[in-house]
Amino acid sequence: MVIARDPETSAFGSMPSHAIATGVVDFILEPEAMPNAIKDYIKYGTEVASDNKDDDKNLEAIIGLIRENSPLDFSDYKRATILRRTKRRAAYHNFTSLRNYYDFLKTTPEEVETLAKEFLISVTSFFRDHEAFDFIQKKIIPVILEQLKPGEEVKMWVAGCATGEEVYSLAILVAEQLTGNFKDVIVKIFATDIDNVALAFAGKGEYQGSIEKNISAERIARHFLKSGNNYKVKPAIRKMVIFAQHDLVKNPPYCNMHFISCRNLLIYMTPLLQRKIFSMLLFGLKKDGYLFLGSSENPMPIIKNLEVVNKKWKIYRNIETKRTVSFDAFSFPDLIDSKPSPSPFSLANTPKKCRQYPGRCHKYKRSK
Repeated sequence: MVIARDPETSAFGSMPSHAIATGVVDFILEPEAMPNAIKDYIKYGTEVASDNKDDDKNLEAIIGLIRENSPLDFSDYKRATILRRTKRRAAYHNFTSLRNYYDFLKTTPEEVETLAKEFLISVTSFFRDHEAFDFIQKKIIPVILEQLKPGEEVKMWVAGCATGEEVYSLAILVAEQLTGNFKDVIVKIFATDIDNVALAFAGKGEYQGSIEKNISAERIARHFLKSGNNYKVKPAIRKMVIFAQHDLVKNPPYCNMHFISCRNLLIYMTPLLQRKIFSMLLFGLKKDGYLFLGSSENPMPIIKNLEVVNKKWKIYRNIETKRTVSFDAFSFPDLIDSKPSPSPFSLANTPKKCRQYPGRCHKYKRSK
């Protein structure tokens, strides 16, 4: 059983962040809560009987139950992680077998919801890995702005945005460079996640005073408004961001993006699913667009289409021009934002041979 401290409250947040990024952390807790978690693990952690054949069958049934009762589908997530967290929930309710826990789930909708949330670790922070964001600020965003055509918008996509800290960090970096010839450039940052609770929190743009640890006083004064003991992002930053519930497994990608960030999300998925999603991310990038991954992720399935820009911080540039990918099995999600905004998923009045997928993608080809 692995416990990590919340990076937001750690003196050196990168240390627990890297541990969490491995995908094997079971609990993210403050130090004072750790002893009770250890006691509970000793008391309950080994009481769920293990039988490989029955475990697979019952876990499949539990995943199916979650899929039937929510938009979440964990079929292609790493089984070891899913099984470990399922057994922990079963032990918490004093069940000694997954079969009995499954029967309990069938009559307890609130536990189905709780279990699904156990599978979603939404941990992020402002300017997480400061050196990476410094590199993006100095070496990536200026290039994106310089290469814009007259009237072209900057388009970015943060996939797996969790509670929004990373997407607002990117918005701040871009906003600080919208001066001179770039002062009228329109910026659209699509922030997506499978977790609608995290999205609702992110959409409010209000965070605890502890963000002072990760954001300079100058930036806080410039981009945030004081709200009691909290800080709220200013409207100029908030209006750059469009939040939407989106499942990388089921939904087609946003397209024609200058920059895509997808960090520490693929580590929870099987290699087969990783290959599929890497292809989706590549399809979503413009030529010369940038892909930003987590420290434990490696884009080997698409590396021949990428140029390594920064090996340490997993930043790549798309050098591929023509791609074909099938969206036949995908469905379209809905926007979370309540503010009036044209949906990037609209298919109305679109020719059959050129459907405009999210982000106004005109390169789509249906493959057999």
